Amino acid sequence: MMGAEVIKVGSARRPDPSTRGAPFQAYNQSKLYAALNISRPEGLELAMRLVSVSDVVIENFAAGVIERLGLGYDALRQAKPDIIMLSSSGTGHSGPDKDYVAYGSLLQYYTGWNAISGYPNSEPIKGGLWADPWVGMELAMVAAAALNHRAVTGEGNYVDFSMAEALTASIPEALLDYQMNDRVPELMGNADSQHCPHNVYRCKGSDRWLAIAVTSDEEWRALCGVIGWHDLSDDPSLADAKGRREQQHKIDAAITEWTQHHEDYEAMGVLQDAGIPAVPYLSPQRVFTDPQLREGGFFTTLTASRKEVSTMAVQYEKQGSIAYVTIDNPQKANILDRQTSDEMAEVWKEVWDDRDVRVAILTGKGDRHFCAGHNLATRPDITPEERERIRSEAIFWPPVRHCERRGANRC
Repeated sequence: MMGAEVIKVGSARRPDPSTRGAPFQAYNQSKLYAALNISRPEGLELAMRLVSVSDVVIENFAAGVIERLGLGYDALRQAKPDIIMLSSSGTGHSGPDKDYVAYGSLLQYYTGWNAISGYPNSEPIKGGLWADPWVGMELAMVAAAALNHRAVTGEGNYVDFSMAEALTASIPEALLDYQMNDRVPELMGNADSQHCPHNVYRCKGSDRWLAIAVTSDEEWRALCGVIGWHDLSDDPSLADAKGRREQQHKIDAAITEWTQHHEDYEAMGVLQDAGIPAVPYLSPQRVFTDPQLREGGFFTTLTASRKEVSTMAVQYEKQGSIAYVTIDNPQKANILDRQTSDEMAEVWKEVWDDRDVRVAILTGKGDRHFCAGHNLATRPDITPEERERIRSEAIFWPPVRHCERRGANRC
């Protein structure tokens, strides 16, 4: 955490079940871990020894629990007088709700966050903001402030900073709007209170969308020029954001009419070249295979239990009407092991559901790669006219020289 040495202390008697999950590994990178049984005197003594060489102690128990364990602030000060202690229970250690049980997903409702997130005339969204990571980030800032205070005064500190407070601090505009204007925000989906157009638009292909945010009148005129809306560009009622917000449904329909005939990345390129903020909506798999993060070295290969762990076994890329599916497991000759099979099932479902895909190519990486092509003209739902067009436009890829190992099928 921000250059600090962090030791996460768990229970030896009641292990945290989340330690077996991927989020635990992601959120606790670079931390040390110790499991203690503080119900025994020697375990409590070890905890106090850790406190004596630490600067900050952060605890997330319900109100009163840490004191009953013998590790309250007064007890910690005996081990180190200038210790900083941060408590972050669900609703805090004081007030009428302090003894209520609280979890991150529930606190999103309790603190008003979910009440301003969702679509008009519908229920509030479920989830959306990950409460635990957000609160952890806030606690890091509180810890830095407390350390700065100690550097100036030489004094330690106790801070009761509940998860509810951290989440409520994430919606200052809504709170101030009610406080000063007696106004409660309305649900607006992907729209924005200031900018328009501001939404996500369907593109060509299965579950392909493009997010567009026009933040100035200049960008609006550029958008009209790209799409060829001369009538809308000249409409004085749409000249500013206020007028556009009043007719946002009309504008959204017009944008969708254009985007649905374009691939998401293609549309992004056209709009970005014109200075219009636009990005595609990406599934986790497409994020993983996106060249932007890969070129920057964001994804790396790790080693666990003395075995190299590959990032992902199956990669998917679409170019026009051709889907390229690549097995990236050359160290195992691209065999269909459990991980590869599971990922392959997801990829093929996406390929099959995409009505724009006409040819699917399966190949593998490494010196034992292979290739298998499947012509989607055999799909039972393809009309005779479509089948004939596919046959006339068929493209065979990759070349035969890529299919020479281990008797692989020829393309």
